Amino acid sequence: MTTFTKIQIGDSKQNVIQLLGNPTEVATCRDPNPPVDSQKCAETYWYYSFIERWGFALNSDGKVIDKIYNVSY
Repeated sequence: MTTFTKIQIGDSKQNVIQLLGNPTEVATCRDPNPPVDSQKCAETYWYYSFIERWGFALNSDGKVIDKIYNVSY
């Protein structure tokens, strides 16, 4: 997914959806108390293909705070 590299930390949730479409799955974040409160994860947008998945962690302001990529998850 070449658009994965186009999405940057700080991009908006709307930008993610505009580039990739609606996520396959929206998950709540597991760590309610991360070390940096300003980057607290509220939800993760997941996109899947055959053996790969891409994720974008979003804070409560709807900004990308982390990007995740897995093969054979």
